[in-house]
Amino acid sequence: DSTSPFKKCTDFDIQGHRGARGYLPENSIPGFILALEQGATTLEMDIVVSNDAEVVLSHEPWMNSVICKDTDGNDFNEGQEPNLYQMSMEEIRTCDCGSKANPGFPSQKQMAISKPALWEVISVTEKLRTKGDSALPRYNIELKFKDEWVDVYHPSAQQFASLLIGELRELGISDRSCIQSFSNTALEAVHAIAPEVCTTWLIEEESDFMENALTLSFTPSIISPHYKMLTHEEVKFAHEVGAKVIPWTVNNQGE
Repeated sequence: DSTSPFKKCTDFDIQGHRGARGYLPENSIPGFILALEQGATTLEMDIVVSNDAEVVLSHEPWMNSVICKDTDGNDFNEGQEPNLYQMSMEEIRTCDCGSKANPGFPSQKQMAISKPALWEVISVTEKLRTKGDSALPRYNIELKFKDEWVDVYHPSAQQFASLLIGELRELGISDRSCIQSFSNTALEAVHAIAPEVCTTWLIEEESDFMENALTLSFTPSIISPHYKMLTHEEVKFAHEVGAKVIPWTVNNQGE
């Protein structure tokens, strides 16, 4: 879009968070296409796993009742959303996660669309270029993992990381991808399998920056704490250990 404000930001990495969910359904192929058209240089996305070992794009490892409907077009009840790890990719495709109005994004356009597999998204975005720029997109992929969710909402960290790394390598994008997670278990598994791949440690707002930054056995490429946690000393510390700092996330102009 030639009117995109991001076109003037030539010195920044512009990330399309979950695609372009202010305009189109999150983690959807049309949303990622629009993000690139608006000037995004990196596509941010979330991944989970189906029961037939497909890497699926979804912020939650279940059908979120806020944005998803069942096969018959009926709403899911909160607390009764189907577990994606217990569904095949074919079953996941039968659910519509784009026709419901997202209350957090009143300008979002609704469309009937299902959660895609990672390879489907990449097969489309790799063929595109941001307008006026021949560079291929980068990918910021959040691995949704919790220790207590193993064998319930996802496989072990080793299996999960192996599935993702294998797919990134097969798709030819591992050198343009960064894997982020709030889980040190998941990041340790990623680093053990592919130490050359960029990693980002996401840190919760209520956590201690220094304490978290020292609990991994390796230095991640990026440390990404909530912006309210950061001080000059903490940024200096991260740089001294060899990590970049990318804080998250300011959503309101007043902040």
